[in-house]
Amino acid sequence: MKKIILFFGLVIISNVVIGQSFPPGISFQSPDVQVQPPSHPLGLSLSTTTSFLNNQAVSSFGLQRKKFHSVQPTGNDMNDEVSIWIKGYYQNSAVALPVLLGGYGWNSEAAHMIVDRNGSVGIGTLMPGSFANQNQVSYPRTYTQQDRVVSIISNEQPVLELGRSISTLSAGERVGAIFFSNITGQADAHRQIAGIWAEKGDFPTHPYLVGARLVFATKVLGGPAQNKMVFDEYGNLSIGTTTSSGYKLAVNGPVKARKIKVTQTEWPDFVFEASYKLKSLEELEFYISKYKHLPEIPAAADVQKNGLDVGENQAKLLQKIEELTLYLIDMNKKMTTQAKLIDKQQQQLARQEKELESLKNKSARTDPIKKEEEVSKVF
Repeated sequence: MKKIILFFGLVIISNVVIGQSFPPGISFQSPDVQVQPPSHPLGLSLSTTTSFLNNQAVSSFGLQRKKFHSVQPTGNDMNDEVSIWIKGYYQNSAVALPVLLGGYGWNSEAAHMIVDRNGSVGIGTLMPGSFANQNQVSYPRTYTQQDRVVSIISNEQPVLELGRSISTLSAGERVGAIFFSNITGQADAHRQIAGIWAEKGDFPTHPYLVGARLVFATKVLGGPAQNKMVFDEYGNLSIGTTTSSGYKLAVNGPVKARKIKVTQTEWPDFVFEASYKLKSLEELEFYISKYKHLPEIPAAADVQKNGLDVGENQAKLLQKIEELTLYLIDMNKKMTTQAKLIDKQQQQLARQEKELESLKNKSARTDPIKKEEEVSKVF
C-alpha cells in the first residue's frame, strides 16, 4: 500500500515539475516524498521563497498519524488513525495557514470554501464571521470574528441540510440534531446543555408518508433532566409538556403576558334583544340554591377536570354582566316609580297636615262642639 502511495506522490511531483507553471513568488523547494517509519508523515511539502523572519509559508499534503508527536505507533494504520492531512503555518509566528478549496485556477482569487487561521469555515465566502455585530457592546452580543464561525453565503438560498433514511425508524427516533455541549467542568455525564433535534412522527394510517416534529431542549442546572418545547407535525406547540392534546398551544405551567387578544365568533349582545327571556330573581335564586353556581357557567369540578375556555368564559361572564345590568335597570325603574309614589304620598300628607293645622287654629275661636264636627268632616 505504501509503495502505491509513493508512486502516486511521484506522479504528482512529475506533473507539478513538468506540466505546470507556478504563480510568481512560489517555488517548489523541498519535496518531502519518502517512505519513512510510521512515526513520520508521508507526503508533499511546499514552501515560499520568503525568508523565515518574514513569516515564510509552509504547507504539507499527505498521510500523517493523528498523534504522531505524542503517541508511539502501533504498526496498525487504523489504530494509529493515519489520516489525510492538509496543513500549513507561517514559520516565524507559528500561525496556521488558511486552507482554500475550489475556484477557477491559481491566477484567480476565487475559492468556494475556506478554513481560516482561527478555524472558522466559510462556504461561498472567504471571510467567515465578517457579519459579526461590532456595535453590540453589552451582553447579549451576537459573536465576534475571534469566535469559531461557520458562514454560508450565497446569492441564492443558503441551505444546511441534515438527512438520513428514516422510513424504517420508529416514531420518536431522531432524524438529526444540533447540540450545544459543555466540554469541560461538567459534574454529570450529560454534557449537552441544550439542543434542537427532529423526531420521526407517528402516522400509522400512512406509514410511507413520513413526518417529523422539532424538539427544543435545555438542561436543568445541577441535574440531567431536560425542559422541552415541542413543535409537532401538526403545527402544535407544547411548552413544559411533550403533547399538545390537539391544542395549537399547550403550556404546562404559569403564563405571563402583557396583552392577550382572543377572537370570538359569538358575543352575548343577544341579551339586549327584546326577545331575550331573562330569568326572574326568584328563578335565579332557586338555581343558585340547587346547583351552587350561576346558570351557563361551569362548575368548579368541571373546570378542574376539563379546564377553561378563556374566550368562551369571557363571553359568558359578559353575558352575566349584561343580565345583571338588565336586573339593575328593572330595579331602577321600580325604585323610580316607588320614589314618585312616595313623593306624591308625602305631598298629600303634607297638605292634609296643613289643612288639619288650619282647622285646629280655626276651631280654637269657635264653639267646641262645632269644632269637633268640622274636624270629623276632615277625616
